[in-house]
Amino acid sequence: VCNLYAADIAVPAECPTIQSAVDAAGNADTIVLSPGTYYENLVIRGKAITIRSQSPQDQDIVAATVIDGRGLDSCIRIEDSPECSLLGLTIINGKAYYSGGGIDCQRSSIRIARNRIIGNRARLWGGAIAAIDCSSSHIEGNCIADNSSEESGGGIYIEGGQDALMK
Repeated sequence: VCNLYAADIAVPAECPTIQSAVDAAGNADTIVLSPGTYYENLVIRGKAITIRSQSPQDQDIVAATVIDGRGLDSCIRIEDSPECSLLGLTIINGKAYYSGGGIDCQRSSIRIARNRIIGNRARLWGGAIAAIDCSSSHIEGNCIADNSSEESGGGIYIEGGQDALMK
């Protein structure tokens, strides 16, 4: 059960899991994660939200705010979302049969910034990140390491879409 009174949703203080916060969030809400390891495989559909650590500029906080996919699926799957941001997180141990072991984004607009995306894998495309048919893909200032894919884009795979920016 989540207690929500503002546009910022604190995990685990207000919602016990990231997925419960995603489910409760409305467009333009921000989900703020306390440092810790979250063993989850998130699904975001049709929402314009931000998920971030308490301090995306602080590398110690980023390293301590971990989403661990446990090798079960993509750590984060984003589908049909008008605008979604992932800021200052460590994303590890995602495994996708098709695309995006760490982050799999389809038909959305995304901003992925100041994250550590490490040790993820995909069978086909984008071990760390796959952005397929996204209207906007802004990927900037991330540490992307030790990810793999059997086909294309062990680190990042982008296909289709209109606006892609990588810095």
